[in-house]
Amino acid sequence: MKRAKVGIIGCGNISRYGNAPGYLECEKAEITAVCDSLRERARECMSSWGSERFYTDYRKLLRDDGIDAVDICLPNYLHAKVCIEAAEAGKHIAVQKPMAMNVTECDEMIKAATNAGVKLMVEECEIFYPPYMKTKELVEKEQIGDPRLMQISLQSGVLPPEEYEKRRLRVPEEEESRISWRARREEHGGFIFDTVWHKFALAYDFFGPVEKVDAWIENLEKEMPSTIMWKHENRKYGTMSIVHTPKMYAFCEFLRYPLPAVVEVVGSKGIIWATRSEGQTIEAPPVIMYDGVYPGKTIHFETEADYFSGFRNMTRHFVECILEDERPKLTGEDGREILQFALAVYRSAKEERTVNPSSITDWDWKAI
Repeated sequence: MKRAKVGIIGCGNISRYGNAPGYLECEKAEITAVCDSLRERARECMSSWGSERFYTDYRKLLRDDGIDAVDICLPNYLHAKVCIEAAEAGKHIAVQKPMAMNVTECDEMIKAATNAGVKLMVEECEIFYPPYMKTKELVEKEQIGDPRLMQISLQSGVLPPEEYEKRRLRVPEEEESRISWRARREEHGGFIFDTVWHKFALAYDFFGPVEKVDAWIENLEKEMPSTIMWKHENRKYGTMSIVHTPKMYAFCEFLRYPLPAVVEVVGSKGIIWATRSEGQTIEAPPVIMYDGVYPGKTIHFETEADYFSGFRNMTRHFVECILEDERPKLTGEDGREILQFALAVYRSAKEERTVNPSSITDWDWKAI
């Protein structure tokens, strides 16, 4: 059996708890090499994942002829540089969302991959998350008729102090310093740009490109509370509310991110609710559908709801794309459009006007 030989660049939380397990569970893939600037972390992951070798310089990994593809699990501001060099080295590429820091970087990444004839996949675990996949399946089968509206409610909750302490111990001390980039907008982007990107990708996956965005953000520095409205090119619509709930406990199995969300899709003859995300507050089946055809009935769907399953499905998809020469579910071009969607939210809120995402060709972070 032919196997995809993957090199993982960046051995932080996303690769260790998210991406690597997907490759390890896939019989068609192997993690041939790993790279991390911290030697001991790279060595540890090599041993844990059964890899053949490790590097502390990603450029040396890119020169490794035994690797077919790379999975870039680095801070956002490093994505473009490493992706372009990987394409020039002839490696297929999976890069964590958001794919870049601005539209110009997206264009450069897409051009590099096209010129090299390699695949470029933007990694987004939530479009592979079983409750959302089931919801989309029901929509595509017209179980709720003509779908017209997606409504997303997202909360930033809290964990009890003892949970924070317990989960902190899962992240080694040196890793704490490495993830401090999330507090710096020039390296991370911001909560809406990075974390809420999941939901922008979900809306894009369900209904396609967006042509209009209106957003209200009370505090552009903290980015919450926020209300976002958008219109897709196919006359479907979306809304999202984002609020910090500092006294609300949210159960969360995914590291330390208690971010419960409910996704609702309204159609001409019914409604679907996906009740799970990174966090959970509703004790209900992962997917619930109301069939509004008289006399009306509610149907519960039990699906796998482990948030990490989205990562496993995502990495398996990347492997299939490499081995079967298939188009990734989210290409570089798709990732560019979703990034423009996110930037349109900030611009709309700042300038207090409706924004067409396609009009954004770049974004000055300091202007926000």
